[in-house]
Amino acid sequence: MDAYITVLQGDYRVVPNTFDQAGGCFVMFGSELAPGETVPSLESFIWHEGEENPVSQDVSLTFEGKMLRYLCPTCMLPVRVERSKIDLIVGTNVICSNCKNISHIPGAFATGTLPSNLRITGGVIVPIKDFSDWYFHHPIAKSLLSAKSTSLLYEYGLWGTCTKCSHQYQRTVLHLLSAFQDGDPSKIMFMAKSAESADDFRALMSGKCPSCGYDKMICIITDVPGYVRETIEAKRREQNA
Repeated sequence: MDAYITVLQGDYRVVPNTFDQAGGCFVMFGSELAPGETVPSLESFIWHEGEENPVSQDVSLTFEGKMLRYLCPTCMLPVRVERSKIDLIVGTNVICSNCKNISHIPGAFATGTLPSNLRITGGVIVPIKDFSDWYFHHPIAKSLLSAKSTSLLYEYGLWGTCTKCSHQYQRTVLHLLSAFQDGDPSKIMFMAKSAESADDFRALMSGKCPSCGYDKMICIITDVPGYVRETIEAKRREQNA
């Protein structure tokens, strides 16, 4: 019955047989790879100066709207996420089971339906030493800088994760790293709010992950949706009242 429903909803892939000389195709459900099918290495999704993160708009709802299905923006293979796990404001970040890259899914489900313009943003691999170059040349960051709205990235729209151990860096640390990375660490005073933030900042300034010492991260910058902007601004007004 599950296979019947999957086919009925079009949630399958037809993959030409490159595994042997028998010809024909494989019909694959979910994110399973066909025999002989390969995916690019995570290290191949490197950043290019001035480019936005890759985006997938091949998104649909399956199983009576309970599951979100999209094509990974990097390897283009299907990913499924339970709708109930997607926060209505901040969304969620998901690791592709095939290429192991990370994608951000916006909330955007206040009406309970699939927005026609929903964009799933994939990560790019950035050497930690090049983080500020990537950040300041990113079109979205440049747009926010010109509008003097980069403070929004303290709360939404900027994510960094260790490529090797999946350590999640603090957004506040990433935001400050972009400004101070080219400076002299001995002359910078970082008033960390937690030991984790202090560890992140010290390690990133030296070009490595504080957990495993790896020198690359998966980075995402996305547009800040209107409903997220409103939520952030309302929270700030409450704090300043």
